Amino acid sequence: MTPLALVSISVPLAMKTRCTGMMFVVAQSNEPSVQFYKRRGAEDLSQEEGWRLFRFDKDSLLKMATRAEE
Repeated sequence: MTPLALVSISVPLAMKTRCTGMMFVVAQSNEPSVQFYKRRGAEDLSQEEGWRLFRFDKDSLLKMATRAEE
């Protein structure tokens, strides 16, 4: 999905549901999308606030679930 298509769908829905903001992830290497969102007023929190994206894969989730049962 292109950034324009994403914005065209999500922004009206956000306004309809009284959303006060949106957070999303853009690959650092996807410079055209980064610039697209910045031109529309998005803040780059990775630079401003030091946010980092983390992911647990299935194996990690299973390990944590097993430890919780112990």
